[in-house]
Amino acid sequence: MKHGMLSGLAAMCLVAASVAGAEAGQVSVEGRYWSPDLSAHVRSGSTGTTVDVKGDLGLRDEAFGEARLAWRFGESWQHRLRLGYLPIRYSGSNRISQDIEFGGRTYTVNTVVDSRLEMDYWRLDYRYDFLRGPGGRVGLQVGLLVFDVEASLSSAGVQTRATVQAPIPALGLGIHLTALPLVDVLGEINGMSLGQYGRVVDAELAVGVHVFPFVWILGGYRVVDIQGEQDDDKANVKISGPFLGVQGRF
Repeated sequence: MKHGMLSGLAAMCLVAASVAGAEAGQVSVEGRYWSPDLSAHVRSGSTGTTVDVKGDLGLRDEAFGEARLAWRFGESWQHRLRLGYLPIRYSGSNRISQDIEFGGRTYTVNTVVDSRLEMDYWRLDYRYDFLRGPGGRVGLQVGLLVFDVEASLSSAGVQTRATVQAPIPALGLGIHLTALPLVDVLGEINGMSLGQYGRVVDAELAVGVHVFPFVWILGGYRVVDIQGEQDDDKANVKISGPFLGVQGRF
């Protein structure tokens, strides 16, 4: 379902771009290395234990890569379409210090439990810069943030899992300031809450330095806070920390 929604939104954005009559544009490709701190709680079943994946399961912080593709078009490039994909993967093994009920099974105290936490996070958005000038630009953003979270526990060959998926429409604000001739300051915040169905907040602040023709190096700090509930399964995942990136603009 989520892939269909993304395809539909992408098609609508492309149609809007065609209607806008863009004669020129700029394409940017970006890769990031992100080393965030993890804070996450998951539950499987309405009567299941709310599990702290670090405190109860022993999962540790990991680093991840992210890919982004963007297209600016229109007069003064005031329109932007962007697609981003962030795969998150954690795994570990721990001797639990309390009974845990998860997926209809009870893992008793002192049991060695293998666990995994995985999330695919897609974002597709459109931005319109309503303020533009020599010193930078400020824009409104609208888009779709899609997360697919799966947590699994296993012991003695038996595995149980919790799955939460949700597409969340999002609104946001972005800034792009030219601090120096070859230095940019970029910031944005996006999100939306749909109550029990789901909530996403995605915010970052970064500095970009032009190091080669068409090449920028980025460094900054980002926070992604996701919460959702589906069929009595529940997940709350927050990751925050510094990132480095390389961006090519063509």
